[in-house]
Order: sequence, then C-alpha cells, then structure tokens
Amino acid sequence: MNWTPWKSLLVNVQGEIGRNSNPFTPVAERDYHAIDGRLRYTRKKFRWSAAYKENYNNNSIAVTSFSSKSRNYSTNATFTGTSWMSIDAGYSKLHLATVGGIAFFAGAGRPALNQGVSVYVSNIHAANLGVRLNWRAAELYLGESITKDAGDGRATNALGGTAIANLLYSVQTFPLTYHSPNARLSIRLAEKLRFNAGYQYYGYHEDFGLLGVEQNYRANTGYAGMQFSF
Repeated sequence: MNWTPWKSLLVNVQGEIGRNSNPFTPVAERDYHAIDGRLRYTRKKFRWSAAYKENYNNNSIAVTSFSSKSRNYSTNATFTGTSWMSIDAGYSKLHLATVGGIAFFAGAGRPALNQGVSVYVSNIHAANLGVRLNWRAAELYLGESITKDAGDGRATNALGGTAIANLLYSVQTFPLTYHSPNARLSIRLAEKLRFNAGYQYYGYHEDFGLLGVEQNYRANTGYAGMQFSF
C-alpha cells in the first residue's frame, strides 16, 4: 500500500504471510510473516524518513527445529540549512534471535538426536551524525559513528556445566562497542589546487569474547595531502 496523505509525506507498507504444511528443511518457511513499513517527509531543505521491518519464521520438522525473529527500526534526517551548513543524522536498531536444532551423531552418552539447540541473540544499536561547514575557500566535516551490540543482556560470560553446554553458551551472543569520530578539512589554494587533511579514531571493545578471549583495539589515524584537478 502506498499512501500520500499530503504532498510532503509518503507512507509505504508491505506485508507477506505464508504457511507450509510439509517443510523439507529446517530453515524452510513453514510458518512465517514479514512486515515492511516506511515513512518519508520532505519539507524544503529538511528530509526525514523512518522505517520498520519485521521477519518471523518458525519451523519444526521431525528431526530438528528452527526459529528466526528479526526486527529492524531506523530513522534518518538531513538538513541542508544554508549554503554554508548541512547536517546528517541517523539511528537504527536491529534485533535478531535464532534457535536451531543440533544433531549429535557421535560420542558416548550423547543426548538424543534432536534435544540440542543452538541459540544466538543480538541487539545492535547504531547511530551516526555528520556536520558539513563551508567558509569561502574552506570546507570542514565533523562526523561521529557509534555501534553497540547489547547482546542478550548478560553482564558476563560465566561458564559452567558440561563441555558442550560451555561451548554453546559462549557463542550465543557477542556484546561489543565500536566508536569512530572523524574530522576532515579541505582548503582551496587555487582554482585547481586544494589542501586536504583528516583525522579518524577507531575504538573497538568486546564486553567478553569467545571462551574468555577479548579482542579490543584502538587506533588514531591521520593524513594530509594536496589535490590537483585538471
């Protein structure tokens, strides 16, 4: 469905539903539905959009099972302001939860064929902001980007129980944070000659890593150069 309640606003909604009485594979779409909705508003030098997307699939066959649920929320805004300033900003959240069956074919005292399950949960928040400023012969861009996966909410990855339980528990979620501000300056020295300089910071941090091994790093990068066009 497309709907334009007034000239500046556009609404788009899509949906799909499906049923399969005899799925052949665990990931087949046995019982699923999908929703996709979008809004877009434009007013002179301002543009705003928002979206929601949902995809659920539940399946279960004789040998194993599968379930996947994802929801995505997002919004973006752009303001050109004046000839010397523009702003871009955005935010999105992605929720994903999957459960899949595990088949054990070997090993003494193994569980029944379809009793094991593999779980993965992710809750990603991502935001970005960019500001562009122009002064005659100079252009300055300031940006910020941050991504955080809150995982399933656990504070630690404490292990306990059997070796199989420990392995499955340690890979069910990966909470982390990525942070990267940046700045760029461009100065026109002549009609076809510009001086460019920039800086960007990279920061990556895992709340806890696979089997207790965390991968954390940070870096500072910068550059400067001349640009000639012809």
